[in-house]
Amino acid sequence: MREQTRHVIDPHIALDVHVSGFCPVLGQGTVDGRRLHFAAQNDTWHFAVAGSPDVDPAGMTSRDHGFYSEDVYVGKARSAGWMTVGEAETLIRRCAEGYAAERGSPKAR
Repeated sequence: MREQTRHVIDPHIALDVHVSGFCPVLGQGTVDGRRLHFAAQNDTWHFAVAGSPDVDPAGMTSRDHGFYSEDVYVGKARSAGWMTVGEAETLIRRCAEGYAAERGSPKAR
């Protein structure tokens, strides 16, 4: 049976996120104290971090209100929504590290 949920904590980049689901795969949590949202469905995934407390990262589609990254899914599953939570965790960690580095966070060093 496939793992359906995972709680990911990484103190090096101040990451705390719950990843779950199939079609879509979703991640909700925080990085460096800011709310984050991850979603994977169809053939793409996206990762967003709110730039301020009044921004909902789930509604972001660009960098206008925080950090935003998206890409076409390339993996073993038939679509992004069927990726494993392990694949999602890898993408989330990579994006969170990019966010921390971009902000110049000492935790990213």
